[in-house]
Amino acid sequence: AQALEQSGVPYCQWKGHWSAHRWAAGLGDVDLLVDHAARVEFCTLVANLGFKPALPPGERQVPGVESYLGYDPAVPRLLPLHVHYRLVLGDFWRTTYRIPIERAMLATAGAGTLFRVPDPTFQFVVFVLRMILLQQGRPLLALGTRWRRSIQIQLNNLEGLTERQALATVLSRHLPSIDLALFDRCVASLRGECGAMERALLPDEVHRRLQPYARRPSLAGLWSAAADKWMPLALRRRLFDERMRFVGGGTVIALVGGDGAGKSTS
Repeated sequence: AQALEQSGVPYCQWKGHWSAHRWAAGLGDVDLLVDHAARVEFCTLVANLGFKPALPPGERQVPGVESYLGYDPAVPRLLPLHVHYRLVLGDFWRTTYRIPIERAMLATAGAGTLFRVPDPTFQFVVFVLRMILLQQGRPLLALGTRWRRSIQIQLNNLEGLTERQALATVLSRHLPSIDLALFDRCVASLRGECGAMERALLPDEVHRRLQPYARRPSLAGLWSAAADKWMPLALRRRLFDERMRFVGGGTVIALVGGDGAGKSTS
């Protein structure tokens, strides 16, 4: 965060800053949105900090997103850093949506807990769209209450920080296919303030509105995701290699042995 601030690279932590206590302890991923024009400068900066570019298997890659792994001796695992040069919602096994508001988000970014964060209005828009699209094709999630309860604190906070006129301006200027009336319906659905039929059908309507920005998953990605969910772990590991791999290669050296074998001394 300090290096980014000193470099002047336009960036923000576009999601995950509500879990600052987790990623600060090395327990969660850090997701940054970086201006594509500053990509070379950003790559040089993170390389100087010791982060190594890493790739998932081809069917799990999302265009416009790069991943890095870093090491900090104070935390018990490698630090995953995901860098979005395009604001892409979704995962490799689902339809992804490239929402064209990156530059406007970066222009509004201000100081956060550690990293810079977008203006609350942009946070509100992206959060609501993410949560609605997450329900597409998942009726149990759309109609359930436990998941909906888990997002209420963040939803209420972002809505409270958002001015109504600013919200209307952001939607009309940067995402005209999602009008204010539809956005209000999305918020009501996330609150459980509409009927079951509306909650079940609304994700598909949002998908239709965002169709020009959509990219469907590959068959290999769908097959890999299905294996994740339904195959026994041992069989899945025989058929699929799900690991992140350093772009430049690398070697892991492990010392094994029981108590008294001298691992600590080594």
